[in-house]
Amino acid sequence: MYNPKTGAWSENANDDFNEHFETTYYLKYNIEKAIYSLDKIMKRKIDYSEFSNRCVYYHFYIDNLLNSLGHIRRRFFNNNVEQERIERNRKEYNYILINEHGKSICNYPIIGDNNIRNFIEHIDEKDEVLMNIGIYYGSFNVIYKGMNQRLKIELLNNEKKQNNLLNLLTKEYKILTVEDGIVKEYKLNLIELEQELKELKKINDKIWSFLTDNIF
Repeated sequence: MYNPKTGAWSENANDDFNEHFETTYYLKYNIEKAIYSLDKIMKRKIDYSEFSNRCVYYHFYIDNLLNSLGHIRRRFFNNNVEQERIERNRKEYNYILINEHGKSICNYPIIGDNNIRNFIEHIDEKDEVLMNIGIYYGSFNVIYKGMNQRLKIELLNNEKKQNNLLNLLTKEYKILTVEDGIVKEYKLNLIELEQELKELKKINDKIWSFLTDNIF
């Protein structure tokens, strides 16, 4: 097992390296997929010629990003697999910290938050609720530098009604949803998310190198 605090590797007779390799590979795949999608979203100049319009381009990469985050999170929170495996993952990636009051704190709070991904998975149901209460302003909207000024002002003025908004000026992705009759807003800070992903990638690269150099 890898110790992220010391950078040291320890082994015991019960280690299942096939399982360890599977976990490491799929984390690698989804971390890199998420970083790639973020890069496509954050680029100053984009080429969306393979898509019908700019919104579809951004929506495609937002969905890819959220899908990857969901798969990453399941390697640290999943009641359907052996919990020893989950605990090892949490330790290796320094996922959970215990503060001075003995409280558990997630070291990757954005990746660990599943609210936005749950919204995307049930978007048709969520949208229907928002439309019925009059809080709905387009399926997927993007605010970006250099866009039509009139449209930009219109979007900003109606921001509280937009259920699915990517604001590239503030580097945030936001959704509105209704929980127990209350409208709630969830935001994804893309800059902070990128930092969390890069931190995970550093550890994943070290574990991958050890496994591929010494075991497989």
